[in-house]
Amino acid sequence: MRKKSLALVTALGLGLGFAVATPAQAATTIQLTTRTSASNGYANLAANLTFTDQGRGIKLSGSVADRCPADGNGAYATITVTFVDGGFRSYFPKDTNGCGAAGSGTDFHYDTDFNNRIAKVGFLLQERDNGSVKQSVSKVVYNS
Repeated sequence: MRKKSLALVTALGLGLGFAVATPAQAATTIQLTTRTSASNGYANLAANLTFTDQGRGIKLSGSVADRCPADGNGAYATITVTFVDGGFRSYFPKDTNGCGAAGSGTDFHYDTDFNNRIAKVGFLLQERDNGSVKQSVSKVVYNS
């Protein structure tokens, strides 16, 4: 009887270990644009973000694009990963290749594991003309 009880306790213990495994997080879609009804040209950012490695890593892929009627503008993004200890890491994808049709732009992909837990990832998209910011938009995604 004692052997059966011990086997049952061991089996339940293993089962509980599997029950508390960390679930995979779903990807978050980020869609930013500087387009307004008054603007002919605009910047666009489309991305998918997934927190990995129990919140200490990211998988981030997407594109930044300049949509314009030959207006001399460029699309610039700043993506900042902020850690719970206050440190950060930034990425700077941009499209300065001139006007493009839908589907064109500059692709980016970051698959990075850090040694610190991530607090949030911030996205800033700017439409610039000759170095001056015309319009900007931002979004923050928090790590749960």
